[in-house]
Amino acid sequence: MEHSNKDTGNQSSKNKNDEIDLIELFSIIGDKIKSVFSGVFGAFISLLVYLYKKIYTWKIVVGIVVVIGGITGYLMKNTSQYYSSKASINSPYLKGVDFTNELNELNALCNEDGWEKLSKQLNLPLNIVSNISEISAIGYTDKYLKGKVSEEILDSLLMYSLQNEERFDITVSTKTNDFSKEDIQKGFEYFFDKNRYINKYKKVYQSGLKDRELTLIDQKQKLKEFNEAYKEVIKSQAKLTSEQSSNVLRLSSKNDEGIIKESGDKSMETMLEERNLSESLVTVRKQLTVEGNVEFVNRFSELNTVSLSTKGKTALGMFIGFVSILAFVILVDLNRYLKKKSEL
Repeated sequence: MEHSNKDTGNQSSKNKNDEIDLIELFSIIGDKIKSVFSGVFGAFISLLVYLYKKIYTWKIVVGIVVVIGGITGYLMKNTSQYYSSKASINSPYLKGVDFTNELNELNALCNEDGWEKLSKQLNLPLNIVSNISEISAIGYTDKYLKGKVSEEILDSLLMYSLQNEERFDITVSTKTNDFSKEDIQKGFEYFFDKNRYINKYKKVYQSGLKDRELTLIDQKQKLKEFNEAYKEVIKSQAKLTSEQSSNVLRLSSKNDEGIIKESGDKSMETMLEERNLSESLVTVRKQLTVEGNVEFVNRFSELNTVSLSTKGKTALGMFIGFVSILAFVILVDLNRYLKKKSEL
């Protein structure tokens, strides 16, 4: 009994020592973390003090450079200015990455070496296409769904859109606004109309649509015949029912509710199927009547100015001036420090 009490006391003492060791360990870790944060915060404060002293010492020079930067930004307000026109297109024949690749090839011609080819592709004068600096296209899936759905869902949608995307925004950027949106519109209408890939896909696509139309017509006719047959069954059974007052003709045990009810249900089903086929047929025929190789949902807009505002350019110039003089001051101090350490 005494031996047991002794073992219990030793065990309790050991557990207490372990708890003390863990407390000391966590205390040491906490102190280290606190010292690291204190060091980082102290370094940050020291840096702020250093920069404040330098800016105060050089305040006149800093002010002059900031003003010069602001004036320079204001005077350069038109240097990066360009113009852009946008259109929204529905492309039922050339889809997904195939469409964007075609536009990327056009964009590759927006330079001095490619302007002559671009002029032929768009059927526009050389003096117009030589001012086009960029042609870009983006699909609606990529444009509107990024950041709005989870990454997992977005990845699957983007993979699907690479093959099946039909709706795109096209942006044409130019160096001047001396030509009109009508010129751009005519150029791209010509390009899409003469594009051999679109014409090839269109031929195959429309051939498939015509086959689909014939299939739907055939299916619709058969459903119509079935529906007429069911109606005849209902009429004949209704006549038999009225003629036989005591013996009502019934179906076999598989359908206790009778031929009339079954035929009525089947007739309703065929009517619904026929309506769905009619809607599909309307869609197919609408696609067959689409004029042109692409549909311009929104035609090219007026050329809009794209540039930072005058205030934005001025503020940017002032900021660049401030950062430049600050970097110069730091480099001066660094140079003095290195000279001192090198005993030069």
